[in-house]
Amino acid sequence: MTVCREFPVRYTNGYGKRYIRGSKPYRSVLVHRWVWEQINGPIPEGLEVMHICDNRACYRLDHLRLGTHSDNMRDMHTKGRAGGGRKWRATHCPQGHAHAEHAYYDKNNGPHCRVCDAARHREARRVRSSV
Repeated sequence: MTVCREFPVRYTNGYGKRYIRGSKPYRSVLVHRWVWEQINGPIPEGLEVMHICDNRACYRLDHLRLGTHSDNMRDMHTKGRAGGGRKWRATHCPQGHAHAEHAYYDKNNGPHCRVCDAARHREARRVRSSV
């Protein structure tokens, strides 16, 4: 992989920050998103710009790609950048379903099992309909 291009001014979370003129005198933007939009146009709704180099300050175009939030969380989890909490290190849900096959990822709550969620929703609907 080529060397990252790191933006020198950063937010406290490590992402590159740039000030541009907007409706207010200036507004700050995430540099990797700004660069992507300058070259490729607007980011489609439901997608985010992901760093394949795992360097938040990098804005090199060949280190960026589009993906869903779930794609980004899965990438983060697979590369071991998911914080370190137990829920992110787990490979199976408490009922034994493999996360690789059945999980989706939520940035706040860790991996969730689709099979278990579907069963929980079915049970909730059954209880509501019997009341």
